Amino acid sequence: MKLSGQIRYEIRMFEALLEQKPNYVDALSALADIYTKTGEIQKGLALDERLARLCPESDSVFYNLACSYSLAGQLKKAYSALKRAVSLGYADLEHLHHDSDLEALRKSQRFGPMVKKLLIFTKPSPFPLS
Repeated sequence: MKLSGQIRYEIRMFEALLEQKPNYVDALSALADIYTKTGEIQKGLALDERLARLCPESDSVFYNLACSYSLAGQLKKAYSALKRAVSLGYADLEHLHHDSDLEALRKSQRFGPMVKKLLIFTKPSPFPLS
């Protein structure tokens, strides 16, 4: 994939920033996203795995990790990461069903039962707290 000058600049900028501050979560997240969008799946996956170690309680980090694993064809790990994202509070069913990064995972037999479990946890309570 031919990268625009802007994308090459952003990659260099975030890589340089991470040399100075290797655990800067926002820079790691942005660079992982750029790598993934430009087809550098393994580089994006490596950063997403790093983010999961740095942010073990972030549902969005584990959702993105599931996406990277799915894109890399590592469906068992994708399922585990998505399950972790859900257990941490991820509940955007619409996005889950349409995110192209999860296409391989959606085709797997585990996806349907996992979504059913997610539906149970995201249904509004018949007993409002307020």
